[in-house]
Amino acid sequence: MKNKLILVLISSWLMLSGTTLAGSLESSTILRGEKPFGEASPAGDAFGSSLAEWNNWVFVGAVREASNRIDPQFQSPLEDGAIYIYKRNGRGELTLQQTIKGNQQSSFLGDRFGAGVLARGGFLFVVSANGGDFGTQVDPFPAFGVPFAFAGAVDVYKLDRKRQQWVWQQQLSSPSPRTGGSYGGRTQSRHLAATPSADMLVVAEPQLFPGVDPQLHTYIYDRTQQQYELTQSIVLEGSNETNQVLAADSIINIDPRHFVITVSRVSLDETGTPLSATNSLQVFKKKGSLLKLEPVQVIEGETTSAAACDQVSSDITGLASARGRVAFAQPCALGGTGRVDIYKAGKQGQLNFEASIEGELPGDRLGASLFGGQESLAFNQNGRQLVIGTSGAVSDPQGPGARNKASVWQLTGQAGWRKVADLNSTSPDALNGGFGSQVLFLRNKQVLVSTADGDVDPLAGSGEVGVFDLPKSKDSDDKSKKSRKSDKSKKSKKSKKSSK
Repeated sequence: MKNKLILVLISSWLMLSGTTLAGSLESSTILRGEKPFGEASPAGDAFGSSLAEWNNWVFVGAVREASNRIDPQFQSPLEDGAIYIYKRNGRGELTLQQTIKGNQQSSFLGDRFGAGVLARGGFLFVVSANGGDFGTQVDPFPAFGVPFAFAGAVDVYKLDRKRQQWVWQQQLSSPSPRTGGSYGGRTQSRHLAATPSADMLVVAEPQLFPGVDPQLHTYIYDRTQQQYELTQSIVLEGSNETNQVLAADSIINIDPRHFVITVSRVSLDETGTPLSATNSLQVFKKKGSLLKLEPVQVIEGETTSAAACDQVSSDITGLASARGRVAFAQPCALGGTGRVDIYKAGKQGQLNFEASIEGELPGDRLGASLFGGQESLAFNQNGRQLVIGTSGAVSDPQGPGARNKASVWQLTGQAGWRKVADLNSTSPDALNGGFGSQVLFLRNKQVLVSTADGDVDPLAGSGEVGVFDLPKSKDSDDKSKKSRKSDKSKKSKKSKKSSK
């Protein structure tokens, strides 16, 4: 692990006559995986394939990290995956505290533990893309010549506060596993959501293969003592007659009572190839002691074509949320340039449109990664800064991924949302290593950007995570201080009235 690279801040670009302009930043620290069993698979360990944080804990997934098991079919190490857990100190330094390996359940390809990760209220949820062995399912890739389980699982861990270690509690899997179903998701999009106290967990089960099953399943769990129990299933129907299937790319909570699910209605041709997708946001409200969800609002997005995303998939969407704001990314919108719509939640949880941020050049695919189609956007804690990845198109005239970057946007009073910095990769990989595969804000002052498919050594193909130290934002700091003072003042007035 190589730490403490030189931080380059072009401060003269950030402030000019009191106006915030976009500057350029490079990472101050680079995090990498350990490769405990030698070199990873030919595709690399994908270190940084998922990112999460909670209370100064930082979680980094390495979904393709090889284990010491050998795949009998391909005679190569199985990709059982791992999660690297770091603790962040007051100076913003990250120290590796714990590494959790895959469960070694899947006999084909490996568990791919770390495909998704979420932390809330002292609980950690980790997706194993190939976990949960329900026997064999129909092989969607006949060329492999073998059937395999493809169901997915979510492992639950709890923080042992005394030992400062995350301890396994239970494994959740699909109540009704289906061919092509992917419980917890296979890509790095957000297929998990939970309330801040982690008393309620929501798990989406998107379809891995369009056309296999038109239904979309989402499962709601209630925590009783230390175990999670299924309390509700939400099933949305597509249509086999019109060759239309549903995909849930993301799910996230707005506040303790409201959740948002992105739903994509994917149209297929007669061979099952995606043609286009109509994306929407669906808002659900938690109701009653059983923690059930009921629909509140539907916001229709744009119909996007598969051709706009180099035939990868037109149903890629992304979500981020903080302090009642929701960012909805449609990377294939505007002909593949991409757009991020920002909404502000009202008192009843309904979303009101606030602003749009569009990609700068055709083919930018703003808000998603070039590799794997995962979303790439995140708010800071107060919801007034937003980091967005720009993957660039595979067919970019400048070369595949030539414009990969991440940019930081800030809400600045009357001026609205403005770009304040570009975050650049230092990876020498020809594809820029998938820079911007995942992004994450840490306590307002730092941003993590993963390069999940690249490395200094192109043969190893291991990922890395860059830590970017952001300059202090005067506008954002002042607003948040005023907001805290205002909240304290309101509480004080209420307490005085109460005492009278």
